[in-house]
Amino acid sequence: MVLLKPLGSAEKGAFQQLLTLDSDGLNILFDVGWDQKLEPEILDALIAEIPQISLILLTHATVSHIGAFAYLRHKYPEFRKIPVYATFPVIRLGQLLTLEVYRSCGICGPFDDVNILKNSEVESIFSEITPINYSQPLQLHKYPALEHLTITAYNSGHSLGGTLWKVNDSIDSVIFAVDWNHARDAHLSGAFLEPKTGRVTKDLQAPSMLITSSTVSQVMSLTKSRASFLEKVKQVLDNDGTVLIPMSLSARMLELILVLDKFISQLRGENSGLKRVPLICCSNYSKQTLYQASSMLEWMVSSIITEWQVQNESPFEAKNITFIQSPSELQSEKLSPATGGRIILAPGECLEQGLSRQVFFEYIAEDEKSALILTEPCFGNTLGFYLLDVTKEKDANSQILSGFTYRSEELLEGEALEKYNKRIEIEKDELELQEAQTKRNKELIDTSASAQNPSDSEDEDEDAVEIIDQHDFIVTDKNNDILFPYVVKRKRKDDYGEAIPASLLKKKKDIKKDAESAENADENYNKDIEMKDEVVEEVVEAPIKIVTKEVNVTLRCKVEFADMNGITNRRSFEMVLKQMKPAKVCAMPGDFSICDWLNTQFEFFEVLDKQVYYPRTNFAVDVRIDANIPLHWHNVSENYSVARVQGILELDSHEKAMRSSAMLIPESQAASNELTDVEMTDTHDNKDAFGRTEDGLTIGDLKLTNLRKELTSLGFKAEFKSQGMLVCNDKVSIQQLNDTEFLLEGEVNTDYYEVRKLMRKYITTL
Repeated sequence: MVLLKPLGSAEKGAFQQLLTLDSDGLNILFDVGWDQKLEPEILDALIAEIPQISLILLTHATVSHIGAFAYLRHKYPEFRKIPVYATFPVIRLGQLLTLEVYRSCGICGPFDDVNILKNSEVESIFSEITPINYSQPLQLHKYPALEHLTITAYNSGHSLGGTLWKVNDSIDSVIFAVDWNHARDAHLSGAFLEPKTGRVTKDLQAPSMLITSSTVSQVMSLTKSRASFLEKVKQVLDNDGTVLIPMSLSARMLELILVLDKFISQLRGENSGLKRVPLICCSNYSKQTLYQASSMLEWMVSSIITEWQVQNESPFEAKNITFIQSPSELQSEKLSPATGGRIILAPGECLEQGLSRQVFFEYIAEDEKSALILTEPCFGNTLGFYLLDVTKEKDANSQILSGFTYRSEELLEGEALEKYNKRIEIEKDELELQEAQTKRNKELIDTSASAQNPSDSEDEDEDAVEIIDQHDFIVTDKNNDILFPYVVKRKRKDDYGEAIPASLLKKKKDIKKDAESAENADENYNKDIEMKDEVVEEVVEAPIKIVTKEVNVTLRCKVEFADMNGITNRRSFEMVLKQMKPAKVCAMPGDFSICDWLNTQFEFFEVLDKQVYYPRTNFAVDVRIDANIPLHWHNVSENYSVARVQGILELDSHEKAMRSSAMLIPESQAASNELTDVEMTDTHDNKDAFGRTEDGLTIGDLKLTNLRKELTSLGFKAEFKSQGMLVCNDKVSIQQLNDTEFLLEGEVNTDYYEVRKLMRKYITTL
């Protein structure tokens, strides 16, 4: 049985799919998404399933796919024990996305109230995810419950590090592919298709089950969608207006910045009057996101690496972009030019979380020259969806927006600031006390170890002192904290003793010279290489408070949609699935016409708010003997021939495993074996009262005791031997392997066929 159970709400943009494989008793959770409003009730179904989850696989660094991950790992210790896998970009960029979103909603940040999460804890939670590379099958041997499972990540397009997951167990292969793009973006390669042939990758063909989304792009090509988007932007700039583009931080933001940075450079080359048009990114973590993206060029399309090599700089070091962390900075003279327009990027693709909501209400909504351009689909319960719907009316420009609220940040002052500082001091004292206790415990352990080997420790101390006193050397130790398991590197030794690296023994004056030379060379150092292992440092920020403000404005700006979401279009969706030839397809709700097409092409299930169930595919093979057709058995070794084999049955271009018993008998006895035909029975016709196919029994209610009575009545000598084996006339044996399988062995003679004929009365298929 394979069971797919939706836990979140795909209609609200919260992807949480639980896949159950009964062969190994595994429950695999794909994504820990949250809706755009971060509604707690969306997580109730997932929380109830936490004790049963065996493995978590993450696909994209977006709110819809990982928004609730850190929150649930913090709140439920049992959930934090579950192993998690994702690509390196999803881990690193997902961490920044989480910090951005949680701050805008008051979950973590330098707030006056006690935070649910600290920034450092979010970083710690994401560091627990195991990174995986594309196209490298990974067998999960280190987890006993998962040792029979193989997972493989493939590029999905749409987002940096975005993943298609292929999961193999002993029977089925399942592909999870939600939000994918076949075409190449400005910075991403396409999914499924091989670049040279344009065909679906062989490893992704003929899966037992494909889990995908029915939402597709309405634009036929990437070139047309990009041209339409830039034309809308240019019209607003020509009218000296401001363009607000809400974005998904860590996902489509990278594509938008590359496209807009190049667009502004081209405009400046054509018209010198546009030199003052600013490209502004209003976000707390967008700068760190671009910094991280610059160290992940190997995850992108090859042209990105070529550009980096030619220009000797990362394409994400955008020359035209200005980063700000507060919407209040938009009032500055530099970012609010007297003539000419400006472009503002802000996180929160549906105007629900992030700074895009505040920027819209304070700077865009009532400005008739400005425009809100949404580049990703908005779900039905969001402000973005409401604005797109209301602007379809003729009198949209006079629409009053009331009843809405947005959050803004304000610095703490007076008594609130004193209260905050006092709390921080208490937390700091508690942390120092904990560190002192840890240090004390370590000293006690070291003292105990020295007491056991006093001579060794004293000799080592004397040697160290002697080196420093006589030669004025400083011994440096650059080792990081040692974690278990730790493998000690083999030291180089010869007849004269142990080799000491010169880097560990430096004179004070040499250290000073090295520091000066390193400082001078720092200007020419390639920062892109250094970025790779950098950890984003937490910036010390002034304490703030979140203030909720009510809205009462008149909608005067333009509201438009330009598809820059980076997902496949319908034509390519159909082409890819026809080449994949999945046995079964499960699709999330979205485009009804896509679901109708899938229903005509495949065995299709639409995943709504109920689980999808289908049984494993079972086949039974009936082998009948005809004396008119002689069999020619191949010799194996020691005069033995193969009488029964275990093989693979191919049906409708889908490979299905068919299990059968195998027996070796002497060639002299096997020569008389004869075969007529092979008859196949599909047990899909056996359905229960609920219309589900059972894992049908190929063996009926056969009991050896009843069979013995039948054989005895026919004159056979039937006796039970060791291990419950029934032996007939000392020539034929019948052994029950399990509830559904029996093994018939013996010499090929009249008794063998008579016993088998009698067994057929109790057996539905053999």
